[in-house]
Amino acid sequence: MASSITDYLRRHGVNPSPTFSAEWTHDNWHNWEAIEEHLKVTRGHTKDGKGKGIICKMLGACLEAAHQERDNRNKKEQDLEKEIEGRKATELLLSLKIEQLQKQLQEEKEKRQKLGEKVEMMLIQAPHPPGIVQIRKLIVSPEDWDGDIWGDPDDSEPEDDNPLFPTNPPEYEARPIVKTERTGGTAGHEVKKRVVSGRQLGLPVQKVEAYQWISDNGPYILIPAGPQRQLVKFLIDTGAQISLLTQQDAEKLGVRPRRQRVKITGVNGVSVQCETAKVNLWLPGEKHMLSTRFAIKDHHENILGFDVLNGRTWRLPNGSVWSFGSNIDPNPSRNREAPVRALCAAPALPESKITNVLQYPISAAARNGISEVIADLEKRQISSRTHSPYNSPVWPIRKPDGRWRLTVDYRRLNANTAPLTAAVPNIANLTATLQAAAHPWMAALDIKDMFFMVPLKEEDKEKFAFTWEGIQYTFNRLPQGYQHSPTIAQAVLAELLQTVLLP
Repeated sequence: MASSITDYLRRHGVNPSPTFSAEWTHDNWHNWEAIEEHLKVTRGHTKDGKGKGIICKMLGACLEAAHQERDNRNKKEQDLEKEIEGRKATELLLSLKIEQLQKQLQEEKEKRQKLGEKVEMMLIQAPHPPGIVQIRKLIVSPEDWDGDIWGDPDDSEPEDDNPLFPTNPPEYEARPIVKTERTGGTAGHEVKKRVVSGRQLGLPVQKVEAYQWISDNGPYILIPAGPQRQLVKFLIDTGAQISLLTQQDAEKLGVRPRRQRVKITGVNGVSVQCETAKVNLWLPGEKHMLSTRFAIKDHHENILGFDVLNGRTWRLPNGSVWSFGSNIDPNPSRNREAPVRALCAAPALPESKITNVLQYPISAAARNGISEVIADLEKRQISSRTHSPYNSPVWPIRKPDGRWRLTVDYRRLNANTAPLTAAVPNIANLTATLQAAAHPWMAALDIKDMFFMVPLKEEDKEKFAFTWEGIQYTFNRLPQGYQHSPTIAQAVLAELLQTVLLP
C-alpha cells in the first residue's frame, strides 16, 4: 500500500513531468484553463502519440499539489484549534486569578473596616486622649505601629491654644443656669427668667453638669461646649442624622468652620449645603470630652442629633431615664429566624399583563449569598415555590456589612400594571400640619420588613414569580420593588394606627 499519493503515482508510471514544476502545479492545479493551455504548449514540443502520457503526468502533478494543499490546510486547522484551546486555558486562569484578587480585595476592605472600628473603640474607651504624634504614626505608617496609641509623655507634641484633645479636661462643677417660667393669663403667656443653682433644683451640687428639662415646645438640654465650656442650649432631635450649631453660637464659642461641607435635607424637603466644624462637648454623666462634627447653619436653634445621642443613657433630675438606641439592635437583619408579624391582608391588586423576563448573569459571590437569603425566606414562609407564567429577574444588592439583599427587578411588571392612586402623605405637608397643631412631641416609626407584614391574596401571588437555581419562587407577602407596595403598606399601617390610643 502506498504511503502517499506521490508514491502511488510513481508506482503506476505517472510521475510528474519536469515541465510541470511543483511551483506551477501548486498555483494552477485548480485552474483548468491554465492546465489546458499548458498541455497545448507541451504537446507541441513532444512526439505524436505521447498526448495521453502528458495528460496523465499533468493530472498526476495536479493531484499531488492538491493533496499537499489539503495536508497544509489540515495542519493549519489543527494548529488553530490548539491555539484556541491554549487561549481558553489562559482565559480560565485569568478569570480564576481575577476572582482570587477580588476575594483578596474584599478581605482587605473588611480588614481595614475592622481595624477602623477597633481604633475607634480604643479611642472611646481610652483612659485619656492619644497624643498627636501617635495618631499621625497610626495613620501614616500603620504597619510600623507598635500597638501603643497613647505614647509616652516625652513623645507628645506641644498642644495648641485650642486643642482638639485636651489632656486634662476640667472636672464638672455646678454652674448657675437660667430657668424659664411661664405663667398663663388672658393676655397670653408671660415668660420670666431667673438664675438658679444646682441646690435650688434639688440636686447635689457635685453632679450638676447641665440642666435638662422638657419645655412646652420640646425636649432641650444645656451642655457645656467649646474651648471655654460655655453652656449652649440644644434641641434633642432623634430624627436628625447630624448635629447642627447655629452660626451665632459658633461665633460665640470660637468655632471655626472647615472647608468640608455637608448636604442637609430639612423636614420640608429642601436641601442646603452647610459648612462643618469640630465641636467639643461635655455630655452629662461622662468624664471625658466628646469632639464631634457639627453642621454650621443659619438656623433658629441648635440641634443635638442622633449621631451624638445614639447609645447614650441620661438620667433626668425627676428620676426618669432617657435611653437613645441602647436597646435597639443596630443590625436587626442578622436575626433571620425572627418571625415577621402578619397584619391585615392586601386588597386585590390592579391588573397586570403577563411579563416574563429571563435571569441576568450575576457574580458567584452574589449567587452564594442570595441562595442563603432565599432559603431563609422560604423557611419563614415569606416566599414559596410556584409555577407561574410571570417571571422577573433577581438583582442582588450587596449590603455595607458584606451580606446580600434579595431584590427582584419588577420594572417590566410595573410598566404593565394599571395605576393606583398613591395615598402616601407628603412629609413637608405633614410637618407643617404638626407644627400648626403645636404638639410638644412628634415621633417617627421605622418599621423593619413592613412590606413582609402584608399578606397577598392567593390570585395575586403569581405576578411576583422569579427563578433561582432552576426553581421558580414567588412572594407570599408584599414584595419590595413593586410600584404599589408603599401605597398598600401605608394604608394597612394607617388602619392599624387608628386603634392606637394617643397620650
